[in-house]
Amino acid sequence: MPTTADVTAVPSAGFKSPEELESFLRRTVAEETNTVLEKRLTPLTDKTMSTMRDMLDEHAHGGNKSALPVGHMFARVIRAQALAQMRGKTNDTEAAIFYVKKEWGADDPVLKALDQNLKLKATAATANNPDSLANLVAPQWSAEFIELLRNKPVIRSISRVIPNPAGSLTLRRQTTAGTAYWIGEGVSITASKPGIGLMQFLRKKLAGLSIISNDMLRFSGGQGGLSADQFVLDDMIQVIVLAEDLSLIRGDGTAYSPRGLRNLLVTGNVFAQTGVTLATVDADHAKALRLVEEANILIEPDSIHWIMVPRTYYGLQNVAPATDAGARPYKSGLELRDAQAPSGRVLGFPVHKTNQIPKNLGGGTETETYCAHGPSMMIADTLNTQIDVFPGGAYEDSGVVVSGISKDETAVRVIREMDFNLRYQEAGSCITGVTLA
Repeated sequence: MPTTADVTAVPSAGFKSPEELESFLRRTVAEETNTVLEKRLTPLTDKTMSTMRDMLDEHAHGGNKSALPVGHMFARVIRAQALAQMRGKTNDTEAAIFYVKKEWGADDPVLKALDQNLKLKATAATANNPDSLANLVAPQWSAEFIELLRNKPVIRSISRVIPNPAGSLTLRRQTTAGTAYWIGEGVSITASKPGIGLMQFLRKKLAGLSIISNDMLRFSGGQGGLSADQFVLDDMIQVIVLAEDLSLIRGDGTAYSPRGLRNLLVTGNVFAQTGVTLATVDADHAKALRLVEEANILIEPDSIHWIMVPRTYYGLQNVAPATDAGARPYKSGLELRDAQAPSGRVLGFPVHKTNQIPKNLGGGTETETYCAHGPSMMIADTLNTQIDVFPGGAYEDSGVVVSGISKDETAVRVIREMDFNLRYQEAGSCITGVTLA
């Protein structure tokens, strides 16, 4: 290819006008460059066009007769991604295809959409090859997305989950015991009957509605791009999970929500912090555990769980006796051991840190610490997370009905149904007014 020196060395008779110079450059530079570009980009272009042509041809000829209604395919794809994510395969299209075939059958219409998406991604991946002139491809969004900082849910991870597909479940439980007496010869035995009561679970509906721009859905695909469906799904699930967890900790049972641990405990097992010295801290935590044991709750290794805010957790690490400020009795138990032990222990039982418990209770600086018996915490779950997509659907925003058609938006709705209760009201305790820091 000629250099600048080569051009200036050509006799002036060779370039009688700027047009002739332009013609020379076009022949020797542009044409040669175009040849290289065409050679390098042809495999990428042909593969992309072939994939797109097959997709368009299928749609033009009616495609799959079992295709889902308009808008439902997106919801199906979200469910497929969620299916893979539940198995630990986040944003993995190949895993989604595998689990769809396993759980929904090999003829599910979403498989073709997932397979086409996989082909397009594989085609785009060719651009990562330097030989394919990747720097000529338009910049794309990074696959890494900075997520919103959120609280950590706790209750579901330490509770028993029992299936309740019908939404209404009744359990029988013994409320009082029979009696026995020492008697003499000829003395009648006093009759007694154990009392039987009912524990009823009624499904409570938890719903979330996310409004997303159709531009995001149309233009956010591709290799390395931000997957709109996965982003919306992850966000909605996180919102639902945290809302559920908050209710299971402190829900009062009003406004259609379940009663949480705080309001299910027997009154005698809820007491106020007596102080922040080592002696009072010892006494408060010992009492919290003692109240559960005195109720004859069967305590086994790791069956008791402490739930507290990080402020209290690190306050426990620093609490020291007045006579030896260097001593830290709780520190060794609360220090992290390794990645398999994300939190420490108090009185031999695991501690769970979460910001789901408020820190502004009482006078604005108080929080709570819970001592809960995991096997006695029961979540009656319908085991059905319903995800619906409404392209152009109308929705209510602050009392005003908004048209999704006019706004070019899509509404994604997630619904979960469950209820919560304690096997025994004495199967836990709560220290209130905690200011330890």
